[in-house]
Amino acid sequence: MKSITYVAGVVYRHIDRPTPDGDIICPDCHCANVELHRYRYRKPKHIHAERPCRLIIKVGKYRCLNPNCQRKYFTRPVREAQPHARHSQAVKAKAKKLYRKGNASLREVQNQMREDFHNSAGKSSVLRWHQDELAQDYPQVDKLTFSYVLVIDEVYSRTAGERDYVLSAVDPINHISVHVIIEKLNADSVGEALQVIKDLGANPQVIVSDLAKYYPEAFAQVWPKAKRQLCWFHVMQLVNKYLWEAVSNYTKKLDKEEAKRIRKLRWKLLSGRQRLSEKDRELLRELMVSHKDSVLEVGTALRDGLREVMNLNLDKERARRALASLLEDGARELTQSDPALAHIVELFDQFFEQMITYLDDRLVPRTSNHAERDNRQWRATERKRYGWVTKAGKQAFLVVKQGFRTPPRHPPS
Repeated sequence: MKSITYVAGVVYRHIDRPTPDGDIICPDCHCANVELHRYRYRKPKHIHAERPCRLIIKVGKYRCLNPNCQRKYFTRPVREAQPHARHSQAVKAKAKKLYRKGNASLREVQNQMREDFHNSAGKSSVLRWHQDELAQDYPQVDKLTFSYVLVIDEVYSRTAGERDYVLSAVDPINHISVHVIIEKLNADSVGEALQVIKDLGANPQVIVSDLAKYYPEAFAQVWPKAKRQLCWFHVMQLVNKYLWEAVSNYTKKLDKEEAKRIRKLRWKLLSGRQRLSEKDRELLRELMVSHKDSVLEVGTALRDGLREVMNLNLDKERARRALASLLEDGARELTQSDPALAHIVELFDQFFEQMITYLDDRLVPRTSNHAERDNRQWRATERKRYGWVTKAGKQAFLVVKQGFRTPPRHPPS
């Protein structure tokens, strides 16, 4: 930069020696036989913290000496600004960065550019820069270095008012996230999305997921030898659902005042005693004493016992013995008093081995929180934009979120 001038409230930054962007060749015939014709000046808008700013860039205008070339003159490209651009490259980079963070809508980015950087970049310009330079900023990858663990989850979304879904696959060890748009939540659609992830190099030995019914078939289609770790949080969430169903059935047999008392303690009852104050624990103790040997006490004790089985055991054999001790014959007979409690026992009988896969390897997470957090960030980004108008726009932002472009999806043969 040679000098700075201030005229009529505008800062002018003069650059006599801009950074060249490539060799001096004719853009039409690619001939290097050229000569300098004269100099010209570009005046793109720039960013400044205090007042409006423009760059004054001195660039060479060259004559192509190839007699067969239809283009006689051209201007050498420079890195500070593209040919005929109204804004500098620094403006584009700043606007794209603000928008791609996902915390601001196009209107908010436009306002921030005007208030903080005194630049007039509009919403359509920011969106065009974001979409046009996506391939350049986020190159396509053919293979990724996945580890042996993959966490899978999905989140519903909307495009042009129609519901669809985004499948998230997160590698918690190598910190890789891949997102694929799917139309329906069934085994075939999920399996097709997982095949895209497999083509990128994913070959997990353990897959962490929730209890969705379409996952087993989809996993078997793509990774039939992979073990499954059921999300402990979703399992206990389902246990609490069955517990409250049993408690609700029980309160129907009580008088209104006692039923109201139990319902008022619902969240304290379902949250688990380790998170409660001493006062709240005392309320629950009084409740259990007044309903001793009832479905309320049996169900709560069963839930707390299952939670301890999952939390306190360090290897599979100890966990199996603890579960067998908890669900001994007497306990099973008590749970048969209500169908909802019987569902809890049936759930652990059927899926317990898939709940304790993580005990073989401490690098395997026992919950799907990695993908859940990823999905929450996506939902926050989507709310700022009130959904998506086109799938191309949605896919463009998914590329920004994961940091690379995936190969084109081919329909199954």
